[in-house]
Amino acid sequence: MFILPRYILRIFWGPLILGFSVIVFVLLNQFLIKEIPTWLSKDVPLSVVFDLVSVYIASIVALAIPMAILIATLMTFGQLSEDNEITAMKASGYGLHQAIIPVFFVSTLISYGNFRFLNDVLPEENFKAKKILTDISIKKPTLSFQEGIIFSDADLIKDYQLLFKKIDRTSSWVYGITIFDFTNPEIFRTLLAEKGTLTYNEQMRHIVLDLYTVEIHDIEVRNFSDYRLYTAKQYIVRIDVEQTMFQQSNVEYRGDREMNLAMMHKEIASYDSAIYLYKNDVKKLIRTKKSDVAPETEDFFTDLKIKDFVTDVEKGNYLKKRNNDSLVQKINKDPLVLNQLRMDISYLNMYKQFRNKFSVEVHKKYALPFACIIFVLIGAPLGIRARRGGIAVGTGLSIAFFLVYYAFLIGGEQVADRGLMPPWLAMWAANIIVGALGIALTVGVVSEKTFFYSSIWERRFINWLTRAK
Repeated sequence: MFILPRYILRIFWGPLILGFSVIVFVLLNQFLIKEIPTWLSKDVPLSVVFDLVSVYIASIVALAIPMAILIATLMTFGQLSEDNEITAMKASGYGLHQAIIPVFFVSTLISYGNFRFLNDVLPEENFKAKKILTDISIKKPTLSFQEGIIFSDADLIKDYQLLFKKIDRTSSWVYGITIFDFTNPEIFRTLLAEKGTLTYNEQMRHIVLDLYTVEIHDIEVRNFSDYRLYTAKQYIVRIDVEQTMFQQSNVEYRGDREMNLAMMHKEIASYDSAIYLYKNDVKKLIRTKKSDVAPETEDFFTDLKIKDFVTDVEKGNYLKKRNNDSLVQKINKDPLVLNQLRMDISYLNMYKQFRNKFSVEVHKKYALPFACIIFVLIGAPLGIRARRGGIAVGTGLSIAFFLVYYAFLIGGEQVADRGLMPPWLAMWAANIIVGALGIALTVGVVSEKTFFYSSIWERRFINWLTRAK
């Protein structure tokens, strides 16, 4: 009864292990070529380099597993088809769907294992890497920052959050600077600067930001109506650094990729609370101004949404012209109200960005392991159709499909982080599209129909891969 399933799985395991090993080897080599010269130039001990390599291997395992399953499925069913064993199975009454079931079952188990790995093992490995990279980054501060992403590592710098639009990696210059200063619990301070230099002082105890063309916005925490604006051509900010020499750090804060699902759901709940509070602050501010201009229109802001008034931040126009132009004009001409709106909206957008980032990671922990199942539905029918190509066709098709899948995954993550698409849709779009195609291909092969997958373009692609062999 189980002779054929065991036979199919015996063929399946070889390509699976081989494909997994090759993928890990290729991705690891790319990583080593890129990173090791940087680490060695900063005098990182070899023992620490080996620790980072082991951590990075863990990070690529999650990606290597789905791709290895796709390769193994393509090669398994390609070999069965090439040896005419598929025909023999049909003649003995063993349907193609029965041949796919054992691979599908094993891939489901692997998918669950990959999910547990992503949730239980990988966050701890990423956290371990963070401790090491925190120490490495202190020797060249610009390596710690990324363009357009808020830096808020409390274990390297405390009471500050930094955002740079552009970073010159060849020098110490940074551009489009935003600094959130939390050193004074009674004042929300935000510094905006066109450009500046980012360096350490000689004792390496402070990060020194020498800013040019600076705006300083201060708001009293207890009384949001007390707002002050200062400008300066040059302004220096010194930020204390927690670690001053290479050693294993006692890092406590975890980012989104260093948390399991329970931790991330807790973070998302805290950001939801912060977003709710800032939305209420904005509503109260505009309602207060409304009472001075149009007290008779009590229902004007009952359906207020943030998008209704964040329209042109650069020009300072925060309200769309709805059914009360006098209120819009009054607010847009009031510097105090506009500056308060600007600060509240900055914090609101910051918390929304954080929430989206964590939500993306939550869905990614489910979507990526589920790809193991999706790729079986793609690999089995394509392997049968591409029987003449053997390993060349199997590898070529695997790489092509995985590149498309990975492009959807990375692109969706970027779009969701910016709030342009719901996180769940951004992370599951690739599975939905590839899964729908896989189901159609599988149904077509099982029912022995020859619709779109036997088109001229597929035949040309398979023939080209066959010739490449």
